[in-house]
Amino acid sequence: MALCSASTRAGRPCRFAARRFTGLCVNHDPEYQHIQEANRLIGAQRSVESRTGAWREALASVPIDLATVRGRLRILEALMAMDLAGQLPAPIARRLLRSLAAATNVSANVPKGTVPP
Repeated sequence: MALCSASTRAGRPCRFAARRFTGLCVNHDPEYQHIQEANRLIGAQRSVESRTGAWREALASVPIDLATVRGRLRILEALMAMDLAGQLPAPIARRLLRSLAAATNVSANVPKGTVPP
């Protein structure tokens, strides 16, 4: 693996892996700067969304029915679709899916026609 041929701000040789055709890493390659900038903007936007809870509006539209298998499947499908579309921050998606799994396990162990304590 070739290392980047550029130097750091401190004047030391860069230790990042070089891109195949340029000999420079993604941090020093001027042709890659527009991609880096786009990634920074996406990261900033997702950071703001995860902190402000913009995902809560999308989640509020999901019908909640834990009483039936069909209802739990609809919730699961909605959560997966929102997660894949980037509408849910990963920690929130994991927490919701774990909660859904726990609710499914509880309802699976309760005899039909009874109410869990």
